[in-house]
Amino acid sequence: MATSAPPKYGLIQIEPTSQCNLRCQTCLRASNPEQWQERDLPFSLFKQLSTEFQQADTIHLQGWGEPLVLGHFIRYLETAKKSGCRVSFTTNGQIMDRDLAVSLIRSGVDAITFSMAGATAEVQDSLRGPGSFTRLQSSISILIAAKKELDSISPVLAVSYLLTPTTIEELPGAVSWCGKHDISLLAGVHLTHAANAEQQSLQLFPTNDRRLKNVIRKAHVRALFAGIRLELPSFQPTMAPVCAKDPLHNLSIAVDGSVAPCVFLNAPVSSPVRWQEKNRSIGSTPYIFGNIKMERLMDIWNKSAYREFRYCFLKRQKFYQQALARVGYGMDGIEQLERAKRDIKKYFVDNPPPLPCRQCPKLRGY
Repeated sequence: MATSAPPKYGLIQIEPTSQCNLRCQTCLRASNPEQWQERDLPFSLFKQLSTEFQQADTIHLQGWGEPLVLGHFIRYLETAKKSGCRVSFTTNGQIMDRDLAVSLIRSGVDAITFSMAGATAEVQDSLRGPGSFTRLQSSISILIAAKKELDSISPVLAVSYLLTPTTIEELPGAVSWCGKHDISLLAGVHLTHAANAEQQSLQLFPTNDRRLKNVIRKAHVRALFAGIRLELPSFQPTMAPVCAKDPLHNLSIAVDGSVAPCVFLNAPVSSPVRWQEKNRSIGSTPYIFGNIKMERLMDIWNKSAYREFRYCFLKRQKFYQQALARVGYGMDGIEQLERAKRDIKKYFVDNPPPLPCRQCPKLRGY
């Protein structure tokens, strides 16, 4: 089929493997162990796909599995870097030694995010297994030491911090620890997609708990003095035209080569999953538009069905921006803002997002 000019993607998230060396209580795998499909993305397919990487700003290598379980993961990083774009990945921090750390640094990877679920072994290990916190700390320390040894400023290190009713209490401690260990950013993340009752009990939204507000305030103060960025999601619903995953510019490629707007719409399970939020169904998977085994990514992106999917968000975004642009700074600015909010709310009701995204917590700022 004929295509328009090559698109400029924002971020392409690619799943190198659906295998993992942890069995976290918060993972989809915990509620679907028999349906879980362990697979690796063939390097030959990744290399074939890499010819289109120059159209992306960032390649992020991580999906539902742990990238570092792949013995040849460095080849994926090196291949992605040859395209000239920014390359990053997320790890649970359970695998690291000096040789691996040196190889990661020499691969040219721009950023590594370590996933953390608490600032103490007692809290994280209860969610991710005995010894997981000690191994995480060790991995970060080994990588920092290797950076110093090689006199390298990259990769930039970040922490993705899981927010639950228990881990939020340790957020200030996590910020302090990160400030002492060369971490540039701590980004809090909600357990937005719960697949069973136990996972639902670990969700921290929505909440107006005043005690938590004090904890969050303390964490921000510590981040300020530690000189690191602290980014937290909303704890109350917000009106957003597009979710933080930004399907207008970003996309996800699963371990089997299938292409979806985001990782939550394409889990590696043998049958569709019904997500739950406070006993309310919020959607199912998969929702894919093609497969890179048979089509070029550009052609998948330009399919009419995929364009229609993005157009739903594009309309919402344009109206949102136009409505807020009418808000001035004069004495009647507050009244104009309230009017804009009412107009936006009505427009969003009349122009909902695509069906699989309508109940997703990410679209409400979580």
